[in-house]
Amino acid sequence: MRNKRLSKADTLLRATDTLSEAGLSPLSLLIGVLEADNNDNALSNTRRNIFRPKNKGALVQILDLIMADRQGAETLNEWMLPHAVTLVCETIHTEMEAAKPFLHMTTAETTPEFIESWDINKIMDPISENTTPTWSTILSAATESKVCAAKAARENNKNSQVRHTTRNIISAQVHYRRSFHSSKVQIGLGLMAWSTGARKNLINVLHKAGISTAYSTVANTILALHKYSVEQAAKVSCGPHAFCYDNINISTSIHIEQRPGAMSKMQSGTFPVIYQLDNVDPFHLKLAPIIENFKKSKPLTMSDLRSSRTAQKSYEHQTNINIVHILLKHCTVVEFKKLIDHPSLQHLCRSQLPKGRKTQFYPIAVATIEEASVTGNLQVHDNVYIEQLGHDPETLGEYAIPTLNDQLTNARIRGAQALRAKDVNAWERREVFQLGFGIFHLIMNYIWLILQKHRGTITEHGSLASYFGILEKARLGSDKPDYYTLLAALTQIIDGLIVNAWRTECGVDSLEEYAAKNPTPADILRTADKIRKAYSVPIDTPPTVETTAPRKRKGQAAGNAELDPAVDDNTTDHTHSNTVLLTRDLLYAVELINAVSSGDFGRVEDILPQIACVFRGGGSNNYSMEILHLLHNIKEVWTPEFADIMRNIMLVNPSGLSGHHMPIDLNIEHLIGYLKALFAAKGLYSSWDRLGDISAAVKYLQLIKKRVAHSLASGYQGTSHKTPDTSVLVMRVANHAKAFQLQEYVKNRETQSRPTPDLRKLGYGKFESTSLAAFNKKIDTCKNGNNIDTETGEADELPQADFLDRAEEVDDDITIEE
Repeated sequence: MRNKRLSKADTLLRATDTLSEAGLSPLSLLIGVLEADNNDNALSNTRRNIFRPKNKGALVQILDLIMADRQGAETLNEWMLPHAVTLVCETIHTEMEAAKPFLHMTTAETTPEFIESWDINKIMDPISENTTPTWSTILSAATESKVCAAKAARENNKNSQVRHTTRNIISAQVHYRRSFHSSKVQIGLGLMAWSTGARKNLINVLHKAGISTAYSTVANTILALHKYSVEQAAKVSCGPHAFCYDNINISTSIHIEQRPGAMSKMQSGTFPVIYQLDNVDPFHLKLAPIIENFKKSKPLTMSDLRSSRTAQKSYEHQTNINIVHILLKHCTVVEFKKLIDHPSLQHLCRSQLPKGRKTQFYPIAVATIEEASVTGNLQVHDNVYIEQLGHDPETLGEYAIPTLNDQLTNARIRGAQALRAKDVNAWERREVFQLGFGIFHLIMNYIWLILQKHRGTITEHGSLASYFGILEKARLGSDKPDYYTLLAALTQIIDGLIVNAWRTECGVDSLEEYAAKNPTPADILRTADKIRKAYSVPIDTPPTVETTAPRKRKGQAAGNAELDPAVDDNTTDHTHSNTVLLTRDLLYAVELINAVSSGDFGRVEDILPQIACVFRGGGSNNYSMEILHLLHNIKEVWTPEFADIMRNIMLVNPSGLSGHHMPIDLNIEHLIGYLKALFAAKGLYSSWDRLGDISAAVKYLQLIKKRVAHSLASGYQGTSHKTPDTSVLVMRVANHAKAFQLQEYVKNRETQSRPTPDLRKLGYGKFESTSLAAFNKKIDTCKNGNNIDTETGEADELPQADFLDRAEEVDDDITIEE
């Protein structure tokens, strides 16, 4: 008969009793088996059985049970620590070696594509997750407490994201200290440090800390980017492209000894940029039909200086919308402000660039050639296309090259074309260059013209000088104001005048009172049209009635009534007339700036004839002639397809963001300003050739700053940043206009201002008398292939625009370190 089955506990008790009788404990038995000599077959077999794969679960269970006991866990942890450290170190060694290929990069491998896509998290996250998980886990434990880690698991808070990026930086430092070739992160951070003005000592300190490559390596990286940029420019210039260049002046420190072989105190150079033309058929750039059209071109007539009916209607609508937007910008009623997005209150597109298209451009090396002369321009062209880009002159004569510069450079290019009129091919004759002009310089000179003609004195109500006093910006009345400050002040002035016009036309004391009437978008547009006609259309003749208010016709607004022509000039209210002219001229500026930012050159083109007349009436012959050249080319010379190409390249969008278009000449001014500020902070090293290396890479130096800032969530503006509220200044202007009735005709006004001429009317008269005929004569002379004087024979009466260059404040003496 079988014995009675024992329970597991009874069996274990019997076994322990047996071991006790033999003088053994369970642990001593296990130790004896594990220490058994290989010659003892029975015990060695037992030991091997313990470690067989089928018993792996039992071994793990034993360890788990020990860890589950408090005393057992203390003993096991104490034993395990040195072994665990050794195991972890071996694991990390393996992981770090495996990560080397993913971070390997040399300076020669630094490409523009790498700069454009640089992001520390995109570089390090795949490595942390897939290649170095053990190291990443240890680093996470070291940089975040258990409480924060638990909170981060529940919430995706910003502090956790910052710690994550910090861990990636630490990991990159560790990888870089292990191998200097693991430098993908350090190359980006080193370029960023250099591009923000960090000096050599600081960059080398960052290198020792594993954050940046060495200073010499940064310099070699910039040289590699220069090489890539020039190669890409050469490739782009083989197809449809545009060309833009401007001068750059760098001065050395007064503490640098002037000696033979040393750099000059002042060095002038030329900074060229190649722009890629997207979606352009090369056939549309054929030069032959353009030259043929030029030879057959007809002279401009006075009708060309009048906007077409379509263009005039377009400008009237765009200005009405600008007036509406001023109303909505300065009204504090939130629901009313939302009308700014209403479809009927939007600008009409005339020739707008495609949204989201990013303009691709490629700076090349600065040449130490001064382009402020005809000979200098010829040398610049040869340096860029023959020496740097490596083109053969024989192959450059088939296609036109759109070239867009300021008025002075265009005049020099025309002088070069006249000088080379009898040369052997289209390149040598420079016929390949078809000239547009920089809209930024046009706007800047237009602002300067307004300042000069409407400045007046501080005691003349309605003059710019009086408004500057009201706005507490007296420095703008100086001979050399800051352009951007002046533009902001003029914007506040026109906003104030329009706000007062809204209050007057609508018969209310405040914009909020008008908003309370709940006008429809159609009502708002009708009122805006009345304001445009009544407050910005100059009237040539004053009223005859002996009253303090003008007589108006039915339907005419009170602010600027259509006046009876039979009145003596002595009764003219010059203060009111000056205000009307200032309002009109500033509305032109508002439309120009708004059209540029939206990327619609068609809106600019609509008012170019009026702007040309304003320039000519103000004594600025150069820019009026520049506009005539453009109008003549669009009408008579360029093919329709090429004219569209020129329209599309005069405005660019380097960022690709909607509403961030800019004139092509402003983009190069930004690049030059950045170069000058960088050199002012760092000084020049080695030679002027070094300037050429850096200038070709300037696009990527700017880009890496943005990429690093975006990657580290270190934006230019903090989360608490707010746009300054200038509504107080606007209301000062509006209240001043109301108090002194500046927008109303007042008979026998006590304080009279000196009259400001109607520049548009005056300029039209000058064109009609001599200027247009002189321009046409010059064009005819050029068509016959004779050497000509590119000027019209009429000197500029307006002083050259002389705004304060902000770079001058830090750029007087640029230290050159040897």
